[in-house]
Amino acid sequence: VKYDTVALAETLAEQPFETRQTVRSAAASLSVSTTTVVKAIRSGKVKMNSITAKPVLSDSNKDFRFHFCCEEVLPNGLFHDMDDRIHIDEKWFYVDKVTRHFYLSENEGTPYKTTQHKSHLEKVMFLCAVARPRYNIFDNMPWNGKIGIWPFARRVPARNNSVNRPAGTFPVDTNAYRDMLINN
Repeated sequence: VKYDTVALAETLAEQPFETRQTVRSAAASLSVSTTTVVKAIRSGKVKMNSITAKPVLSDSNKDFRFHFCCEEVLPNGLFHDMDDRIHIDEKWFYVDKVTRHFYLSENEGTPYKTTQHKSHLEKVMFLCAVARPRYNIFDNMPWNGKIGIWPFARRVPARNNSVNRPAGTFPVDTNAYRDMLINN
């Protein structure tokens, strides 16, 4: 069965964005084969588009980053090599994707997705510890710098409002970090 690519693109525009994030899901929402959707993409009537939530840095964030970089400059003008440091960081994995891909008809506008900051999306947190990899005199890497990654699954809501978070959100305090690093 041959499909009119213009009619196919118009029908695709009527479908919700969530049902057309891949060629397979777009084909399923249109009740056609994936080959038919690929042919519509090749004809130019349907296009793939990506949207990304844009983070916004405040002026205080920019100042903090600038001062951190200035502190890392040595008297000779070079940056510190950081061989003697271990970086402990929170790694967040988003429950919802930050970037989404949609197939759109040629007459359809790009969907707009905003957020005040990417960290306001629903996510799961892990504590990660890394350092610079170590090389020996033969340029072999006996240690890759990876120390570990540990999940933080305990959720305890904050009791009071603060500058950093409102009551009812789920912060992780210094004691939880210390306990995780010492016991794991």
